[in-house]
Amino acid sequence: MLLAALRWLWRSGRRLLSILASLGLVGHGLAVAMVGLPLLLLPATPAEAATCSYDAPTQSQTYTYSAATITQAATVTFTANINCTGVLALGAPDCFQANFTSPATSAGAATLPYQVSFTDGFAGVTSNNISSATMYGPFGLAIAAGNLTIPVSVSVTVPAGNATSAPWGTYSSTVKLGYANSAVVLLALVCPSSISQTTSTPVSAFTANFVIPPTCSVSSTSNVAFTPIGIIGSTSSRIDATGAVSVNCSAGATYTIYLGDGGNRISGGGNRQMSSGSNLLPYQLYKDNGRTSIWDTTGGTTATGGSGGVTLTGTGAAASTTVYASIPAGTALPPPGSYNDTVVVTVAY
Repeated sequence: MLLAALRWLWRSGRRLLSILASLGLVGHGLAVAMVGLPLLLLPATPAEAATCSYDAPTQSQTYTYSAATITQAATVTFTANINCTGVLALGAPDCFQANFTSPATSAGAATLPYQVSFTDGFAGVTSNNISSATMYGPFGLAIAAGNLTIPVSVSVTVPAGNATSAPWGTYSSTVKLGYANSAVVLLALVCPSSISQTTSTPVSAFTANFVIPPTCSVSSTSNVAFTPIGIIGSTSSRIDATGAVSVNCSAGATYTIYLGDGGNRISGGGNRQMSSGSNLLPYQLYKDNGRTSIWDTTGGTTATGGSGGVTLTGTGAAASTTVYASIPAGTALPPPGSYNDTVVVTVAY
């Protein structure tokens, strides 16, 4: 009986040596005379007796899009080490399982799809676009003498083009990555169906945030064009005209339209003035049809809500806002000519 057992051990050792050689694993510190010492191949102490943990189990990273990157792919990458102690000289292959929910959600009902990949730095293997709740591996034979460090990285990527049409906001998702360490893996060279089936299951929680800021652009402007004035002397009544500014802002984004002073505004907040050569013709721009609220840059052009501007909410489409203009009644008209002025439009959001 003893002789039969020794023969079985001898054959098992040779078969495992053949498997390891085919995997290119013999020589990675496994300088053991396996044929001469077959008993060393038996894990008398289960590999799951090892204690493992992540050195950075909880992490959070944020990617903020800009106007230059909104059409591009966006990636955040997390790196950590799995540190194990009490590992046998012949440990277990690496098996990983990630759990996550896709797509990510913003504060509202909007979603943003993403993909997850991870790299086992010990085995030098990268798995792209992995599925949630699916075990991957084994990737390599963990050979150590008492301690083992496995560097891992997890990347969360929003593919190019997805952020372009998404409403602005912060989109978040958490990837929980588990590492399976099982003595069964060693002999069968397969991973368990889930990390819950092993006793050594350190789990990370990597939270990826993707921020899509509100964006605005001036779509178009239409000139304020006064009709020709066919009188001499002074205006007996107010002469009105209108123009428009069209702005496209992200849905829900607050923005303020400011109008500059033009080239010849009277100091102290007085009338703007059109010019023809050295001759000037007073006029003013207003927010309302009654021409009572002057439209300018009061309150500053670097923030929304300034009292001189017009504050609106974006719809995700171009929206036109009327600019009301007038030449005051009683204005002494300058010599005939073609009068004009240039006003800068600024949108703060």
